[in-house]
Formats: sequence, C-alpha cells, structure tokens
Amino acid sequence: MSIPRDSTAEEITWENFRRKPSCKSAFEYIKERYKKYVEDRKERAKEVILQPKHFQPMVSLRMLQINYSRLEGQFRFLPPKLKWLQWKQCPLRYMPSSYNPLELAVMDLSESLIETLWKGRSNKVCFLIT
Repeated sequence: MSIPRDSTAEEITWENFRRKPSCKSAFEYIKERYKKYVEDRKERAKEVILQPKHFQPMVSLRMLQINYSRLEGQFRFLPPKLKWLQWKQCPLRYMPSSYNPLELAVMDLSESLIETLWKGRSNKVCFLIT
C-alpha cells in the first residue's frame, strides 16, 4: 500500500496545461520547471568532489567513507590495502577497471546508481547495494 502524497507544483501546472492549453498555462508550467532546475543546480553545487590522488599517501588507510560525494581522477590512487569502502549514493553506474583493490572485503554502495562492478572478479568481497 502506498502513502498518498500531494501533487507538486510542476505536476499541477502540467495537468492544467494538458487540460486547457494556453499561453498562460504553458508559461506557468515552464516557470515551475525552471524553479526545479535552479533548485537542482543548488543541490549539485553543494556536492563534495574528491580527488583520489589525495588518498595516495594514506598507505595505512583501511576504511574509507566517502558518502554523498564524487571522485574525479584515477581510482588507482586509492589505497591498495583498503579493506572497507562505504560510498552511499555513489554516482557511478560501474566501477572503473583501473580500481583493483585486492584486499577489499566490504563495499557498501547503498543508495547508489551502480549497475555493474568488475567483470572477471575473483577475490571475495561482500557487496551491500540497495
């Protein structure tokens, strides 16, 4: 059973435009879409962007939590002895083949867009994807 929710302003203006097309209803719909676009841009501006090369000197790092962030750069710079990686809302659809953490035991990618991890992967890793 789903919980009923109120319609958004965008949905209401779209429905008004569909029912009774006019310049005014079209303008109202476009105005609501633009508001949503501006809100989304503000959210993206808050996003944390990390560079993997900054983790390279951390050779003793065993657990890494980079939740709600984005990595830009070469994944091969992440610590090779990493055992636990938690990356909630990972924006990637797949993990790059250049990242080959041989000692990784747990990878928490909950709330992520991940569709495919590595192909031909032989070491045992517990993946948490929801």
